[in-house]
Amino acid sequence: MNFEGLIPISLFTQGEEVDLLVERGGQFIAIECKYAEHLDRLSLKGINALIKSYGSESLIAGYVASKTPRRYPLTDQISSVPGSFIDRVL
Repeated sequence: MNFEGLIPISLFTQGEEVDLLVERGGQFIAIECKYAEHLDRLSLKGINALIKSYGSESLIAGYVASKTPRRYPLTDQISSVPGSFIDRVL
């Protein structure tokens, strides 16, 4: 996995958290890790709190790495991806 140009930064904390937050050029890639295959709105609350605090333009993309067998969109900016696929989106 090539992390060149990606700088891991501290987790987002404003009463919510994001499992992994990566800064790239002043914007973020937010990653949540969930054991579930089927996700609900609660799976997005950390990423949604990040968007609310910093604005949607601050988010390059949000991903929820889970047991899902395929990638699919959850919102315009957030996708569910198989956990084994997460290195391909970074």
